[in-house]
Amino acid sequence: MDQTRALLSCLCLLAVTGPAVAATIVQCEDADGNRTFEASCPPGTTQVEKKSYYTGPKDTAPDLETLKAERPVVLYRVPTCEACDAVSNYLDNRGTPYSEKNVSDDAELQEELLSISGELSVPVVTVGEEMVAGYNRPMLSDKLDAAGYPSAEDEGTESASR
Repeated sequence: MDQTRALLSCLCLLAVTGPAVAATIVQCEDADGNRTFEASCPPGTTQVEKKSYYTGPKDTAPDLETLKAERPVVLYRVPTCEACDAVSNYLDNRGTPYSEKNVSDDAELQEELLSISGELSVPVVTVGEEMVAGYNRPMLSDKLDAAGYPSAEDEGTESASR
């Protein structure tokens, strides 16, 4: 819980302190196992995780083609999977461009999925280097937001103003 607060504090601070359009936060761990969120890991600590967040104004957000190239969204699925269909519908409704990989009869894709998620279970969505297993809509939304993809609300606001 304290780590989450620290991350949110860092993100809030980055959002209000400057014109930067992207922020990178790293999680660092010391020899005793204590973890902190920093801009870079201080001496004596090791980097555990690294995340980049879009913090700029919406009118300077990267376009979808840039996002697709830099942080592609991929849905690993099988044809008869209600949760996979729910994820696909969510991505479609949000207007998020994505590709699908059918892992049902493809041993190479199954190995790829296993290396990404650690198990042969679908749906799995990757957003750049981030991964969401199952249909976890809040987590998927957070990953897409952090990557800079417009939300359904953003799309509705833009189309309403046209």
